[in-house]
Amino acid sequence: DLAAVLKRENERYDNTLCDALGEIFPEMHAERRSHVAQMIRMLIDGLGITVIYERPDSPRITALKSEIKVLLNTLLNLEQPKK
Repeated sequence: DLAAVLKRENERYDNTLCDALGEIFPEMHAERRSHVAQMIRMLIDGLGITVIYERPDSPRITALKSEIKVLLNTLLNLEQPKK
């Protein structure tokens, strides 16, 4: 079943990225790393769909990639809320 394969691969990607985020941001709580990893995958998925119909080097996509970098930098450097 295609859905099961996609779910398995997405979980594998999320877990790998979550582990990498733990190496880079050891102070980040594991649950937050997991959420951030999922958000990054979702951004990549959406960007992948967009470049199917738009040139990857178009000014629009270049600007979008730049904004995604700013977004991720901001997200990753936000202080974690106190629980």
